[in-house]
Amino acid sequence: DPILTVGNHSYIPLMIFRGRTQDVAMRVLNELNAFEKSHSTIQVVGWHLFDDASNDRVTGIFVDHQPKEQSQK
Repeated sequence: DPILTVGNHSYIPLMIFRGRTQDVAMRVLNELNAFEKSHSTIQVVGWHLFDDASNDRVTGIFVDHQPKEQSQK
């Protein structure tokens, strides 16, 4: 599924079934890293997980961002 973006907010769809905490953490951090690398003109200012507790899975990451400040020359 594609990443959805509206204004300064994006949703990265995932399908992670909860297991070992470090495995889930590594997947989330890798997804955030890939998002930041592919969107070099924005700065991530916050994020949180969207999960489906009834099915014990993480279904996505909501990311808050803003345009990067341009360094003054």
